[in-house]
Amino acid sequence: MGKDIKRLQELINSLEVVKQEEDKKKVDADKDKGTNNKEESNTNTNDTNIIE
Repeated sequence: MGKDIKRLQELINSLEVVKQEEDKKKVDADKDKGTNNKEESNTNTNDTNIIE
């Protein structure tokens, strides 16, 4: 039974690591998305200025 608990704890630890990695990827993706949105806004503004 001790081996089962140890194995269960190892699995829990592995899941926590995977979750942290996924959370980090999500944060990085959100940062990239925010950067892309700013670039698109600047591009749209510049296009408007050219038309005027």
